[in-house]
Amino acid sequence: MLARGASRLMLQTRLVQASSCAVDRSRHCQVAFYSQHHGLVGQSQRRYSQDDNEGENHRHSNGGRATLTGGVLASSVLVFMKLEGQDGEDFPVIKLNEKEKKALLVKADKLHDDYEYDTEYDLLIKHGQTSDPDLLWRLARVSILRRNSLNERNNEATNYFKLTVQGLSFAIRARELGESHGHCHLWYGIALNHMQIYRSTKQKVDDVYEMNKAFKRAIELNPKHAYSWHCLGQWHFHVADTSWLTWQAVKLMHSELPKSTYEDALFCLHQAELCKDVNG
Repeated sequence: MLARGASRLMLQTRLVQASSCAVDRSRHCQVAFYSQHHGLVGQSQRRYSQDDNEGENHRHSNGGRATLTGGVLASSVLVFMKLEGQDGEDFPVIKLNEKEKKALLVKADKLHDDYEYDTEYDLLIKHGQTSDPDLLWRLARVSILRRNSLNERNNEATNYFKLTVQGLSFAIRARELGESHGHCHLWYGIALNHMQIYRSTKQKVDDVYEMNKAFKRAIELNPKHAYSWHCLGQWHFHVADTSWLTWQAVKLMHSELPKSTYEDALFCLHQAELCKDVNG
């Protein structure tokens, strides 16, 4: 017990150091992952107003209810996005040549670097019908970051939920169309975790496996990317840090449980500190 406590304390210190060292070079990474802490099994919190009836109704709507099964999650999310008009359906399909695409990505990344998430969102959402993975993962990213800042500003439950679903919708499409692109898997894992506040306990466990695969695939495709290592390190820490009682309860619904140690988390965070690529 003492050894576990010492390991946990050391990892907490390392998490703080990682957030102020390797990941601090890209503050957006912290903004996106701080909200991930609540999503892992046993750590769930409601990030929207308890008294907001409209937000509660959205939570139980056909596209966003907490009882979605893993097999129909993607299709249900996309159906919900169409019903809510949040999937870019109001915009025509805009075809870009390579020069136009490069200029758009440069502009979007500049806005991202300047923390101008609202402006970046307005710029990219016009391309919501795109099939370009480079645009889709950026759409997922800005939806999530805008969602976080929106929640911090005024706790608007309905818009918070819409942006959560929208981020996952874009991330699903990005991963499907950009399987060989590390950022597509990274932001799929992040977006999937943000949906966990609307999922059942068993489904959360399924999602935890999915996040692990997504982060590992992102690292496999881009082993020098600091944020991918950081996210995997956070995953290991929060799985290792889940209480024994919580896992015993989960065992009643799930025969196999994720396995992790504080040492796994420490290794990943150390790798993140060694990496020079902090973009995205």
